[in-house]
Amino acid sequence: MVRIVAHYFPRHFDVESMLAEHLAEDSCVLVAEQDEKIIGCSVNSCSYRKTPFHNKDLPIFYQRLLYVDPGAQHKAVGLKLQTAGLRYQLGLLWLFRRFVVVCLTSNPQVLRAVSQYNEYYPRQDGALPQAVYAFCQQLGPMMGFSRIDRRLSVYGTNESKLEGEDYTSEWISFIQSGHAEFDQMVLNTAFAARNGKIAHTGALLMAIGYARPMHFIRRYIEVSLRYHH
Repeated sequence: MVRIVAHYFPRHFDVESMLAEHLAEDSCVLVAEQDEKIIGCSVNSCSYRKTPFHNKDLPIFYQRLLYVDPGAQHKAVGLKLQTAGLRYQLGLLWLFRRFVVVCLTSNPQVLRAVSQYNEYYPRQDGALPQAVYAFCQQLGPMMGFSRIDRRLSVYGTNESKLEGEDYTSEWISFIQSGHAEFDQMVLNTAFAARNGKIAHTGALLMAIGYARPMHFIRRYIEVSLRYHH
């Protein structure tokens, strides 16, 4: 797992401590293998909370970590790992349940994936209901951030140590999604483009999606087919 995650951080960043922090929680750990080699890893947990999306408490699926070997991204490894996590946490009939998924990310491909949900944030138009923003603020203790703004940029995580780090090569090689709207959202928050280089700002984005069964099943199938072609 350390080898996979290390692709996304500078050599001096303490990847092992970050992993230990998430693995210490009551969480589900999954790995994807190919030819007896680990090509992806996922850590997730689940809790129930009152949300602005429904009048009953809903399961909050927290994708703590999800990293894929850059050479394996075209194989939809990330999607498969998240699907396996949802099935583990919510049961075999997870597609027929209402739930909320949350994560902290600097990856535009994650924002693209979350856009399959019935209701999702952040959005390109900046729309964010006050009730949803208040809910996101409440997640600070669980997700380990000290502050969140209305763009859903979060501050005070382990990744704050990355402020100013040069990510130009990583951005070009495997972070950018090729979808301008999602790439630009990340470049305006977690990264900053200056003088032909891409630098980390030390911030992350919270991605949040709410799934209602019937609409989500259709969108999930569409996205799955897209990733497999």
